[in-house]
Amino acid sequence: MTDTVHYEKLGTLTWDRGRLDIQALGGMMGPVEVKLDDGRTIEPFVVAPWSDEPEAEWEETAPPLLKRLRGDWVCLPFGLPGKPRTDLDARWLDGLDVNLESPDPALHGTCANAQWRLDSAETHALSFSFAPNAKFPIAGIERRVTVADGESAIHFETRIRARTDCELQWGVHPTFRLPETPGSFQISFGDERVKVLTYPGVFEKGVSRVAHARVCDGLHSTPMIDGATRSFSSLPLPFDTEELLLVAGHNGVARLTNHTERYRVVMEWDPAVFPSVLMWISNRGRGFAPWNGRFLGLGVEPVCAPFDLGYAHAVNPNSPLRALGVPTATRFFRERDLVTKYSFRFDGA
Repeated sequence: MTDTVHYEKLGTLTWDRGRLDIQALGGMMGPVEVKLDDGRTIEPFVVAPWSDEPEAEWEETAPPLLKRLRGDWVCLPFGLPGKPRTDLDARWLDGLDVNLESPDPALHGTCANAQWRLDSAETHALSFSFAPNAKFPIAGIERRVTVADGESAIHFETRIRARTDCELQWGVHPTFRLPETPGSFQISFGDERVKVLTYPGVFEKGVSRVAHARVCDGLHSTPMIDGATRSFSSLPLPFDTEELLLVAGHNGVARLTNHTERYRVVMEWDPAVFPSVLMWISNRGRGFAPWNGRFLGLGVEPVCAPFDLGYAHAVNPNSPLRALGVPTATRFFRERDLVTKYSFRFDGA
């Protein structure tokens, strides 16, 4: 593929426990290599298999973020652009303004689809930022990633500067590489009281199998369309599918264990900032380009958002999520920046 400004690398951090790249497009992190205490090196985050393939026809219509999909990035606003989906469970239509469009025309926000700027590069830290256009209520998004010698960990700090007081859905989008063996990757939120909500409509037409608009306790007995239940605590699944689950009631910690490659990731974030986690299970379910039935990844995405349903659903006061006490949008204030941190720690398992 011929490099463009979008595919340039902003910077690289190299330390005694690893190496990571930050891409200009979307400010995405990846690829990432981490050395464990036992000396083994792992690559925990996904890099789309088509990232370095020759240009193809699908690139003319695909959102830019898809073309070099990898690792982790910020989504603001989170989810679908345009007018809201209405082909959902009827409870999701109560109070919905069907004519309300997103203030940003891009999937997961322009910040996920455009070039970021490198602000500073230090030995163990990179700071980079994105400036939305003047019509968007957010004035700036700043990120800082840090590492430390002797530590198999990656730390992020994100700062949001509002141009005007506003309410928007947003989140971050860590996406992990899954092993090939079914059930060999385990996920736990460290609290059996978590609530898991299933997507309120069809997530991937003709592919998704989870029953719609259900609420269940934990990941172990998710209802399926055929009336059965299935655990989503162990992945990948033994069949091709695409699913999106929302996890609420967590304590801001996820533990991910790759039994095939014998390592564990402990991911931590502030549950007051991100009250939900979206689990995007991409289990070879998309047969069209560029996916071509070969993408195997797990998004563990701290969000304040109503699934990926976009702005109108996020600000709907009658949202079923809000009725359950789950916030669906964040209030940003012109006079006060929002600053939050999250991290990844890696060890052998």
